[in-house]
Amino acid sequence: MLNEFSYDASCASKKKQVLAVAVNWTNPLKRGKLLADALVRFLLEKPDATALVIGGHSEWVRDRAVHTHPELEARFQAKPAMPPDQLRPYYRESRIMAIPSGVESGPIVAFEAVCCGCSIVFGRELNHLQMFSEAGVGTVAKAWNSSRAFAEALLQEYDAWESGAHDPIQISRIWTPRLRVDSLTDRLYQWLEAHRASSVPGS
Repeated sequence: MLNEFSYDASCASKKKQVLAVAVNWTNPLKRGKLLADALVRFLLEKPDATALVIGGHSEWVRDRAVHTHPELEARFQAKPAMPPDQLRPYYRESRIMAIPSGVESGPIVAFEAVCCGCSIVFGRELNHLQMFSEAGVGTVAKAWNSSRAFAEALLQEYDAWESGAHDPIQISRIWTPRLRVDSLTDRLYQWLEAHRASSVPGS
């Protein structure tokens, strides 16, 4: 990931905002419908919270939510896809990064977000993101492909922020060194060197 992603402690306090980012929200793998339905449940439970969805067809996610609950219109924003450097301010101002996808290789947005002090909510399908829930900076939905379970995970993370369990400065301080390009490259070289050494006869 880019080394420029970190939390700026000079910024104002994080908003009570859930952020979700995807290249194309109509891609079934991104599960935009699940996200919309989960955010409706979440926003109805937490009247002081907001949601921001960024990416291609983000307005489609917003329209699905607002169509059934027009009272949420002012608290549900949609913005078009943008390059990573333009996402940085939104990571820094948001508390929670929502990853509703059923399949992801990374996703890079989760790593960028946590380096900017966000906590992560993700589906059970993304087992490789359990490092965040195990470290106490994220929550995994308890059921597969369920908007109700995803909403409950969002609510759990919201309550963690409200109770003071999360500190964006500390989250960024811990995860930025782990996920920087140079740190990952160093670990890869160390692994390759150890593997090479173990493969040499007589070593």
